[in-house]
Amino acid sequence: MEYLYIEETELIYTDLSEPNPPTVNLAYSSINTIFYGIRTRKFLFDLIKIPERHLTIRANGRDYRILQHNAGKEKLEEYIEAVKAFAHKHRVTIRETTGDSDEDYRL
Repeated sequence: MEYLYIEETELIYTDLSEPNPPTVNLAYSSINTIFYGIRTRKFLFDLIKIPERHLTIRANGRDYRILQHNAGKEKLEEYIEAVKAFAHKHRVTIRETTGDSDEDYRL
């Protein structure tokens, strides 16, 4: 099963980290911004910090994330390239982030 399917006018996101994974259809008109890049993954009360790549789709006030440690490096890169083409085609804002989400989501 995939995290993300890209249709003609919408993204179909499935959160595989939950049992009985829910699926959400995100039309291009409901997507505010798409972020991709590097974020900090924190462990053990924020003592261990590991940078990792991510793809985040912000739509209708919620964030839908795909993380590299869940999807795999090659699959995440495929998703990013496909979402870039989708965003360009439908004029959706897309940003590359270089640090923690709280710092880079300057909305």
